Amino acid sequence: MHVSEGAQGGCPWVNTAGFQRSTRQVFSGSRGGFRWSDWRFPGALRGTFCYGGAGTLADAGTPTVMASIDTSSAAPASSAWVRLLRRLVIWGALAGGAWWAWPHIPDVVKTPFYAARLSMMEAPVALAMPVQGVNPARVTDTWGGARSGGRRHEGVDIFAPRGTPVLSATEGIVTRVGTNNLGGQVVWVLGPAGQRHYYAHLDSYADIGAGDRVQVGTVLGAVGNTGNARGTPPHLHYGVYGREGAFNPYPLLRAAAGP
Repeated sequence: MHVSEGAQGGCPWVNTAGFQRSTRQVFSGSRGGFRWSDWRFPGALRGTFCYGGAGTLADAGTPTVMASIDTSSAAPASSAWVRLLRRLVIWGALAGGAWWAWPHIPDVVKTPFYAARLSMMEAPVALAMPVQGVNPARVTDTWGGARSGGRRHEGVDIFAPRGTPVLSATEGIVTRVGTNNLGGQVVWVLGPAGQRHYYAHLDSYADIGAGDRVQVGTVLGAVGNTGNARGTPPHLHYGVYGREGAFNPYPLLRAAAGP
């Protein structure tokens, strides 16, 4: 749209070539012997039309004389920048508040977020030895060995003196501390990639409970022979369960020991 300015008969005017009036009138009245009409146009354009003499808006036809027009298309852009800046400030304040508050939030509230993060982590390619002081090179692969009732051994037995600390092989969340017929006193830990780590035949538990977060090396309990291991030398039954069931953790324990 071409815009030119000037004055005609005491009425300031702006001539616009190809200017189209919108359908919404904002203001209409008389001032200084001229008829005025304030119109709002598409695209945030606004103009004040000045009609000479005593003619009315109805019989003035298409206005040829106009007092002022605001074509500041920069105004919406400026407003957009202000809104964007305001949103950034609000989000920054929320993020800062969350960062400050996170250490003070109870673990029970943070646990679901941590569980979600664990599920998105890669599965471990090596596992720390879960019995303190035991050399992985001295552990025998007992996976798949025959067991009573036609079962197969779904784990690795790690022998050690009674009371030897049992350690978490991964970081994770304790999901259960309890007993069952086969494992006796057991602890379950949810680890990276959603894998479940099973520590069985414990002689006692550490001061832990369901929902507690653990790190590699956190003490879970002590080696024993509870459950169906009664009458056998004290040992830890260590099993790992992925999305498709149990798998042999022995290669991962050996991988942590190096060549």
